[in-house]
Amino acid sequence: TTERTVSSVGIADVTVLKISKYNSEYQNEVNSLYRLNRVRGEPIAPKILADFVIRDTGFILLQNAKAVYPKARLITQWGDMKPIERRLVIPELKKSLKRLHAAGLGHGNMHGHNVWVAKFDVPKTNTNPLGKKYKVFFTDFGRAYAYGKKYNTTKKSWRYEGMAHRIPVKTS
Repeated sequence: TTERTVSSVGIADVTVLKISKYNSEYQNEVNSLYRLNRVRGEPIAPKILADFVIRDTGFILLQNAKAVYPKARLITQWGDMKPIERRLVIPELKKSLKRLHAAGLGHGNMHGHNVWVAKFDVPKTNTNPLGKKYKVFFTDFGRAYAYGKKYNTTKKSWRYEGMAHRIPVKTS
């Protein structure tokens, strides 16, 4: 193995330039990423470093997924994981999703390639016999939406605002 110092790491190792049509999804993603940059604690999305538009094309310079948790042994997409390992990650997935919602955002396009998992090796213990620790973060916020929930005391139920905001939903 070779150790690389910060000076030997190129910009391409820590950043990615996302190019897309300049439209409402682009603007939504930029706004969502800047909002998530302000969330304290563990990252739940790559940091946005800059954004700009040339004619009808939008550019977003952001942290490479592999740089979100630089001390991780492995960073992979949820969709590339084996089902047995995904089960071990579910508690962290729930925690990251709750933090995303607490930041006031719903993802809007959640699938296995927009969910990333950082895997760390930690000392084995009785409660962690595999010696694994996971952190989960999300990418692609073009369809993100304002998320909130309110408790209806009359109906004794939660009402989620913003969910399925573009999809007609029939309720019973």
